[in-house]
Amino acid sequence: MDIFDYTDDLEFLRDFYHLHGKNFDWAIIEEKISSDPDKNKLKPGLIIEGSRAFVDLYERKLQCAGYYRKPHRAKREGAGNDGKYAVLVSLENPDMNIILPSSFVLDIHRQCWYGEWMDNGEHIMEI
Repeated sequence: MDIFDYTDDLEFLRDFYHLHGKNFDWAIIEEKISSDPDKNKLKPGLIIEGSRAFVDLYERKLQCAGYYRKPHRAKREGAGNDGKYAVLVSLENPDMNIILPSSFVLDIHRQCWYGEWMDNGEHIMEI
């Protein structure tokens, strides 16, 4: 199966991170910045129910919750007239949100997934 064969981001992420049999959902990862304790960085992720582990989608790896990183359960909403954007909104605090391109999962993971498209030039972005 090629990365472009997936029609659902959560289905793809379940396979990519081997989360079969686990309940998981979207998350906003709040990361404390050591150089500025009053400022936090927000990143998209997945929260795994019943686990301290969560997925940091930007870093493409599993992490454990702790002092410097905290996952917040979120929902994904579409935005923009043409659905060009996805918004992750914290369920605890609606003011905590991240606006991303709707293709953010594909944008983050496609370079980690070898596929036929690499050989034939399909889906290559021009700079």
